Amino acid sequence: MLRSIAVAFLLAGPAIAQTTIQQDFDAGQAALDAKDIAGARQKFEALLKRMPEGSRSRSMGVVKSRLGVALVRDGEQEAAIPLLTDAIAIFDKGTPEDLSERADALYARAQAHEELGQFVEAADDFRAVRALWKPEAGSASDIALKSALARVSIWTDPAESRRLLDELIAMPPETWGKNKITLALLHDLRGRVELNDGKPEEALEHFRKAMRLAGGGQTTRIDLNDVRVRADAAIAAYVLGNSVAHQQYVAYSGGGSLVTVGLASARSLDLPRCGAETGLAPDDVAVVEFGIHPDGRVRSAQPIYVKRADGRRPDGRGGPETLFVQAARNWFWNPKDLEKVDSFWRQALRVEVRCSNARPENDLVWDSIMEGFHTGIAGLGLPPLPPPPDDQDAAVAVHKAELERRIAQNGATSLETLPPLTALATNGKASVEDRAKWFEQAAEVLEASGRDPQLAAISRFRAISLGEYGSKSSRAALGRLVAAEEAARPNARTTQFLRLEQAGLLHEARQPQAAETLLRAIVATPQEALGRVDPIRTTALLRLSNIAAARKDLETAAAALAATGLSPEQCALVDVRPRRENSQVSSGIFPPEAHRWGSGGMTRVEYDIGTDGKPRNARTVMAAPPFVFGKATEKGAMQLRYEPVFRPGNTQGCVGESQNFRFSAR
Repeated sequence: MLRSIAVAFLLAGPAIAQTTIQQDFDAGQAALDAKDIAGARQKFEALLKRMPEGSRSRSMGVVKSRLGVALVRDGEQEAAIPLLTDAIAIFDKGTPEDLSERADALYARAQAHEELGQFVEAADDFRAVRALWKPEAGSASDIALKSALARVSIWTDPAESRRLLDELIAMPPETWGKNKITLALLHDLRGRVELNDGKPEEALEHFRKAMRLAGGGQTTRIDLNDVRVRADAAIAAYVLGNSVAHQQYVAYSGGGSLVTVGLASARSLDLPRCGAETGLAPDDVAVVEFGIHPDGRVRSAQPIYVKRADGRRPDGRGGPETLFVQAARNWFWNPKDLEKVDSFWRQALRVEVRCSNARPENDLVWDSIMEGFHTGIAGLGLPPLPPPPDDQDAAVAVHKAELERRIAQNGATSLETLPPLTALATNGKASVEDRAKWFEQAAEVLEASGRDPQLAAISRFRAISLGEYGSKSSRAALGRLVAAEEAARPNARTTQFLRLEQAGLLHEARQPQAAETLLRAIVATPQEALGRVDPIRTTALLRLSNIAAARKDLETAAAALAATGLSPEQCALVDVRPRRENSQVSSGIFPPEAHRWGSGGMTRVEYDIGTDGKPRNARTVMAAPPFVFGKATEKGAMQLRYEPVFRPGNTQGCVGESQNFRFSAR
């Protein structure tokens, strides 16, 4: 909707400087018009730095507005909103030029609010744009603005959304010409209004009209519009309890096996927590659609369907429709992994989501190791890094440049390379291979320095723990590191930590005797080297207790548990996950309709584990395609079995375990 206009800058200074600034602006505008978003962003960011600080000139407003537009299109909505807000405040003169610029900035800010799930604010901005532009009824601008306002009003004011969409749908047939796609999409939005207002029958009627207008709902030749309409119809059919129609629409939307590949390769799919902090209940459910940019980031996300457990409809004020969208925006992929996913399907993946009750990842042992590591690095007195950019992808480039600068200045084994090396190695947006390489380089630098050798050991462990931790090769690598540390520093706390990690891998590999030997070595460490209540010692004792209980040696199990000084209830505070004894579930859980249509899928289920090793309270928290494999996953989770844990008088062994499942019809 942004309308390009020529802008002349009236800045004091030599004529050549004026020309240069104008040329920079023209180049940025040309890049924006050509959809070279990265180029436009770079040029406007550079131009903004050249503007007088604190200026409220019209030129400043234009630059901030254009940069804000570029940031919105680049998926950086949070950074765009303050710039656009400043620009809107500057364009307050009431001249035609100011009104035009103000409307453009408001429209971009409305888009940013919508992408962030801030639907009340988005609706306010879209209304403000309509008031400024006053588009002619039935014009392209009128249709676009009414559609945008109706789309966000699904979550804030369904009555207004209905009214706007009905006005558009009732326009004369010649408005749409031969191409009925726009009309189809209006019916699709109209169906979403009813779907989220508890009227699935009315919703399905609109979705069927949309499919007919878009070319039919049961063909294998589809575009993105077809995919979305069919996927919407699938949700309505599910809500109505029509499993046959539901699965048929899923199959024709391509929402099965093709999409699963994309989800399965994700590096992060974190969900918001259940509870008072978020206001989310375990049974609140949403379907979110999102697109993945080639750089691995989620650049766009929107709610499609929301149902609260308490029956309240969405209101656009921070409920599931907002929180799940914001969660999706933080998901990311390794760009190399995305090469396996067809670019068409990356544009509109859909997933059923609920809040998470999984145990927080706070690990007393690991936290204490990391505290010691960071304290040791800080004690080296090294020059700090320059402030990193907020964007993690950009931070990788910045820290690489800083590493190269320090190597050129001080040498590859200089301690001064440690800050950029550790920053790079801990950046989750970098590839696993690169991160492991940087941790190894850090270890080599620390060893060459002759400083605290335990810091080098932790760096090497962190390199090993990346990737397929638990594989045969990682067990072998960790075994070599443990042997080296045992020979050099048998009583060091770092050595006990490495023994504990190796014991865990051996136990997972069904080598309990080898694991027990390592755990007993930890427990035998003198208390002056490893405190009596050190979490490493406590965890080792708990694992010894579980191993003894598994072989029915309850006396030894009780003695190890007593040595921790913890009650059975307090043992839950220490992270000792039960070992899974089986990882296979019956193929009979595959839903018949999904199998008949050849659909595949991916799910994540959360559950608790009793002291008897049996799962309970299974609950689907993520599923794609939506509402196909959730119940089957919960049945499958109940077939898993874990090694029983020794907690006399307590039936709860582990709370908030999670497991991913993949379904393939082949």
